[in-house]
Amino acid sequence: PPESARPNPRGELSVNFSVDGDFGLIREIRITTMEGQPLADPSELRLSDQGNQRTSNLFIQMPTTVPSARAWPPPEPGETTFRFPAGTTSFGMVVPEMGPAKLEKATVDLFSLTIGKPAPEETKGVQWNNPPSQFFRASGFTIARLMISAPDSRILAIPVDGLSVNRFEDDKVGKLDSAIYRPPDTVVRNQPAFLSPDGQQALVSLSLTSAPSSGATRCSIGGQVRATVARKIVLDSSDPISLFKGRDFKAGPFSGTIVSVAQNAPMTPNATNTSYEVMIRFAGRVSNLLRFEIVDKKTGRTLVDRNILLQESQQQSNAQSISFPVALAQVPEEVIFRVQHCEKIETVDLPFDISTTVGL
Repeated sequence: PPESARPNPRGELSVNFSVDGDFGLIREIRITTMEGQPLADPSELRLSDQGNQRTSNLFIQMPTTVPSARAWPPPEPGETTFRFPAGTTSFGMVVPEMGPAKLEKATVDLFSLTIGKPAPEETKGVQWNNPPSQFFRASGFTIARLMISAPDSRILAIPVDGLSVNRFEDDKVGKLDSAIYRPPDTVVRNQPAFLSPDGQQALVSLSLTSAPSSGATRCSIGGQVRATVARKIVLDSSDPISLFKGRDFKAGPFSGTIVSVAQNAPMTPNATNTSYEVMIRFAGRVSNLLRFEIVDKKTGRTLVDRNILLQESQQQSNAQSISFPVALAQVPEEVIFRVQHCEKIETVDLPFDISTTVGL
């Protein structure tokens, strides 16, 4: 393929090829379209060699232009951007709306189980056709992914110390080490990695330092999960307001104030896009405030959608206000604040005793 092809001031097309071999053996060059139509008379082609003995750079000056399928000048971006109809994905599939799941009781289910076979030097009698390389660092471990269900509530968090195992057994050797891997206890309240849209179910992973014995067909895990949940969730909206400094609004039991509206400084001297930082303060029983949205009144588009997770110290002290900044690409004429809050937040303990088949 040509290394470059560009028009020159004389109206010709300069094409640059890299040729491996003896340049002097070339007697004729024909340039055609994919359909075989000639683009230029071979007698009108001018060649020049600027290479060495092994590789030559072949420059061709063509008194013509190559037809292009692309329009010039290019059309505006809006003319070439395809927009999918509302309610469909990129593959044309209609995504059904998922309503709240109908759960009967609070439970813990086994979602998946991953078992690592120990190395021969770690456990006697473990069966390997060939011993694994030390580079692989084979080690016996078990990762159980648990599904937590809490009906009529929203799971907010699983504390770091909220997972405990008091029994781990298999049907070959009996009791196994029930110690679990646990990160440093520095996070008091963290969001579950996987949460259902209605918030009633969450997936958490439990890592054990041991694995079922080689030849075992069943294993059992017993323990407890402690979860922080919100009860009786309510959604309230404010009246439309303008985003000006000092404006007050009210959404349900919460009152709010727009503390400041500032335009961010451009990152480069020639930047044309602008952004704004809005500082908002909510007052009330903010420990029960779960999330809030800022909606453009004119378009109905959600500009900000933010979860609020307060530290345990704020909950215990019954904090009555909270302030935080949000970023906006533009400031609309009027916005509506929507807040999601609950009547109470409590801790629930869910014991579990799970038995499942395995094979190593």
